[in-house]
Amino acid sequence: MRYPIDGQTILITGASDGIGCAIAEQLDGRAGKLILVARREDALSTLADRLSTPTRIVPCDLSTADGPSALLRAVTDESIDVLVNNAGVTLGGAFADQDLDPVIAMLRLNIEAPLRLIHGLLPSWRARGEAAVLDVSSVAAFIPCPGQCAYAATKSFLHSFSEGLAGEWHGTGIRMTVLAPGSTRTAFFRRGGIDETKLPKNFQTPEEVARVGIRALERGAPLVISGRTNRAMDLAVRLCPRALTRRVARRILRPLITGEARTVDA
Repeated sequence: MRYPIDGQTILITGASDGIGCAIAEQLDGRAGKLILVARREDALSTLADRLSTPTRIVPCDLSTADGPSALLRAVTDESIDVLVNNAGVTLGGAFADQDLDPVIAMLRLNIEAPLRLIHGLLPSWRARGEAAVLDVSSVAAFIPCPGQCAYAATKSFLHSFSEGLAGEWHGTGIRMTVLAPGSTRTAFFRRGGIDETKLPKNFQTPEEVARVGIRALERGAPLVISGRTNRAMDLAVRLCPRALTRRVARRILRPLITGEARTVDA
């Protein structure tokens, strides 16, 4: 069954660049209204100026304690049909070498913000009996990630939470899709202080990931993994002993643990 999202009001977090920006661009001309959320107002304005769809920008830092509540207050008068929880960050390096404050901010953005936004919008969705959510997770949710331990744990939470909600909402008219991309060609790693040239090179473009996510959302699929390589990796992880998975992950991600993959300006 297909659930077209044409003409609907769609809220996208982390919309200033990367996957969120690509989703907004691919929904341009299809959505009835786009509500774009990110910290950088200038980047949101630039994107909104390129779009033909009626667009509202809401500058908001969802990594702060009040960020999600501030966003919910800002959209109180909007009838939101689709929520895209895309905003997220990573932090590279051994956990022992990381300051705790940025880690806590990452937990707020990657875990608390999606949870609070969904919870805040649920009453109106239940009253209408129809809505959809696209949570952008990661294949990091499936594997141990030395050098990105806390980040991978946030995605494990989001992935489990999203699939659980898909089960809770079955038959209610509210749909949940969790999108698990792998490495994507964005500023994501650089902002997390990671030199992406030291990582495996199977990168997808944001446009490729966005297409996969939108198609899955309109199919009502609870889960989609973007990219053949990532789907093959997921299968291998499920078939291999955990001890082997940990050894392989440690070998691949060694540059993050040792600091060799830290960027100069991080």
